[in-house]
Amino acid sequence: MRKLANRIGEALLEMYFFKPLIEYYANTYGAKFLNIHKPSPQDEVWIGYDQAWTHSSLNQEQLLNKLKEAIQNKATTLSTFYLGFFLQFKIVSIMSRTSNNKPDYYTLPYYRSEISLKINRRTGLSQHQTLKRLSRIDNASVVYACGMIFDNNDIYKNPDLSDLRMIPVKDSPDYDMKDERHFITFQTKDDPSPLYHSEPVETISFSAKEWIIGETNHSPKRMDAKQIMDLLSLTEKEILTYKQEQRLEKAKAKELSDHTSKLLGNNFEFYLLESEKRQKKTHTDKYQSLTILEFMNK
Repeated sequence: MRKLANRIGEALLEMYFFKPLIEYYANTYGAKFLNIHKPSPQDEVWIGYDQAWTHSSLNQEQLLNKLKEAIQNKATTLSTFYLGFFLQFKIVSIMSRTSNNKPDYYTLPYYRSEISLKINRRTGLSQHQTLKRLSRIDNASVVYACGMIFDNNDIYKNPDLSDLRMIPVKDSPDYDMKDERHFITFQTKDDPSPLYHSEPVETISFSAKEWIIGETNHSPKRMDAKQIMDLLSLTEKEILTYKQEQRLEKAKAKELSDHTSKLLGNNFEFYLLESEKRQKKTHTDKYQSLTILEFMNK
């Protein structure tokens, strides 16, 4: 049987796990605490990831521009950015034959996913270099999301987040060599100690659920006291702004009502024609008299 990993792309893999990820983020953090961001292909070359879940006082366009700037300038801090989960989905292949790219102590079969090291002419960076810089920003957790699905029939099954293995980018080598191939390798599907190969560098693997709920050192850090106070202050300002907007709308409505009353007078009456449908399928028309203030509030 032909392997699914040889046929599907990262986009289909992302779609396959999308619904359970949404549900788990919502159950863990609340439905609206995190904003999902799916960059366009044009933007992805600048920021590296396929999908992000973030909490920030910035809107998506502002955050995207800030991230682009930070990556290009090798910045490690980003104001008004509180936490972010960044995923780059990777197709995993089952390797049943030996090669020079197989780790020495691995047995067949094993699993591997190739890292993208092609330099983009616009950014001057590879996808891996871009993700590596992103991973150095405070409160940004960046992972390769490796989907352990291999059979065509798997896409018709309910997706299981335990089949989505998260590999932290921050622990990876820089891989500045342009003419070499490098991989993430697993001895088993749930291998807790995969390798960045071919150097090799041992890393860790954890499930999507472990990463999301913060059970790993590579999950986004909890906010410190200052960040919590900043967030509370920002929330208070947003609430006050909303209340001010509501008061302004009511004041404008009253001003319009007062102005109209002055022009027409409070004793000016409007007559609304109403029709009542009777059981005998006949209509009886009647008029309703309203003052200007009653009409404005109707």
